[in-house]
Amino acid sequence: MVCSVFREGGLKIAPGHEVIEMALVRLYEATGDEKYLHQSRYFLESRGHKVFDKNSLDIRKSGMYWQDHLPVTEQKEAVGHAVRALYLYSGMADIALYMQDKAYLNAIDTIWNNIVSKKMYITGGLGSTANNEAFGKNYELPNATAYCETCASIANCMFNLRMFKLHGDSKYIDVLERSLYNTVLSGISISGDKFFYPNVLETNKNGQERSLWFDCSCCPTNLSRFIPAVPGYIYAVDDKSIYANLFVGSSGEVQFNGRKVLLEQQTDYPWSGDVKIVINPVETNAFDMKIRIPGWAEGDVVPSDLYSFIGQKNGDVQIQLNGKPYKYRKEKGYAVVTNKWKKGDVIAISFPMEPRQVITHEAVKTNNGLVAVERGPLVYCAEFADNNGEVRNLSLPETTSYELKSCPDLANGIYMINAIGKKYTISSDMKDVKAEDAEIRLIPYYARAYRGAGEMKVWLPRDGEKIIANLHDELRVVDEVLIANDDSEQKHNLQGENTRADKSGGWRDAQDGWFSYDLKVLPDKPMELVLTYHSTDGGNRQFEIFIDETKIADQSLRTETFDLFMDHPYPIPESLTKGKDKVTVKLRALPGNIAGGIFGCKVRQ
Repeated sequence: MVCSVFREGGLKIAPGHEVIEMALVRLYEATGDEKYLHQSRYFLESRGHKVFDKNSLDIRKSGMYWQDHLPVTEQKEAVGHAVRALYLYSGMADIALYMQDKAYLNAIDTIWNNIVSKKMYITGGLGSTANNEAFGKNYELPNATAYCETCASIANCMFNLRMFKLHGDSKYIDVLERSLYNTVLSGISISGDKFFYPNVLETNKNGQERSLWFDCSCCPTNLSRFIPAVPGYIYAVDDKSIYANLFVGSSGEVQFNGRKVLLEQQTDYPWSGDVKIVINPVETNAFDMKIRIPGWAEGDVVPSDLYSFIGQKNGDVQIQLNGKPYKYRKEKGYAVVTNKWKKGDVIAISFPMEPRQVITHEAVKTNNGLVAVERGPLVYCAEFADNNGEVRNLSLPETTSYELKSCPDLANGIYMINAIGKKYTISSDMKDVKAEDAEIRLIPYYARAYRGAGEMKVWLPRDGEKIIANLHDELRVVDEVLIANDDSEQKHNLQGENTRADKSGGWRDAQDGWFSYDLKVLPDKPMELVLTYHSTDGGNRQFEIFIDETKIADQSLRTETFDLFMDHPYPIPESLTKGKDKVTVKLRALPGNIAGGIFGCKVRQ
């Protein structure tokens, strides 16, 4: 039906949410019928013909949201809705492979390089802006407002698998592995029944909690099909070689040139860098084993200059064949092991797995002066539960030492990293700052948010300059509401009509209604109310702000810049706080409008 309706002389419409392009290629792979391949290309080439406002900054009006702003072979940058885009790019890679089309190949290579060098988070997450769930500008990678939809990480794995099929280069599996072990696993709880839609790289005291379900349920259902498919990502073959791409304790059967090869992996990867592959050829013994040497094992965080390790790595990759050192040659990031295989042959690989500090390209202004920590393919983070309830006052100097320890309160087999870094404190009069050595505990990023909600950071300062400025600001705070946190909102006597909140995003608003909180004040000092907004909230968000039923401000939100949180101060007339120890802060929507959303509410001196 699809092929008969969408064709030359029939309908020519670019699908609004790409994915059918990949599905049609899978039909071609299953049936060998080239009509499905041509139909996939037909949908791809339906893009770039609809008339949009090319000069509009609104990506829906310009067509970029749907990647419909240009013909696909003229697209050179990853833009628009991240999941839609990655499904499109996967379809383009399929056509480049099966139709040997150089224009598609050039376009998709350029887009891949743009993503990996300018638009990918260290976790492998993609899509920096919640506004339209989209790719941002080059080097626009905010942490607290990162979107990094779980579906985008799954799509990133699909895309990079296809790029590997095109080029046979290990760098594509490096990117796939980064997404798989960090943001894909982050998106699903260890128990398998709760999920993240976005995956931020930093949270405040409100934290981020996984949900049982979402109104838009794409992430849970996408995970339910992707996780069982992971075994198909472990190995690949061409006419001369079997590729070991992922390192997973497993046994499996690989079809090589129509014949069987049984392979068994014995490993505790990613906790250990030791991997054994037992090879049992059934009907053939003439092939090369190509073992992926991850970029991180040789000093490259990602296949670009977007992220870099600090200092020198300790140790090199070691490979043995049947207990003896094997001097391998490298091809496109793979160690090539050539042998006439017999049953029970063993390749033993050892990867250096020490924790290492990472810095970001200077063009990513958000991360200037910050470092992250990796060990093997895993990105680590500091979470409140392991660090006396707060992480905003911690730093990791370049001289920091690291030690690996088990973390049984999370799950058996998970390892944390203990670091000796710095902890900063400031006196109540804001005059004295103390920096002292402190144990900083880091856990795998995917293993966060299991012990309540609170502060978390992937990127920590290298020194105390930013920390001290933040501590000064915090000492001014008299009272604060953690938005969408049940305990905090109840403690502050939340009241309202037509109000709603989201725990995962940490916001509250009221549609054609109102909400209020009671907050402490000082009776004899000037006070100001500080509300936190999201920079891309706009439209019909017009409301009034009251202190004890006296209006102190009118507010109309508009889209101001790329995704970030903005604190907006409102001076409180001294007559409204004099002699009081608390006031009621109320936000009331204008008729037909929305009050908020707000992501923070505090009173400070």
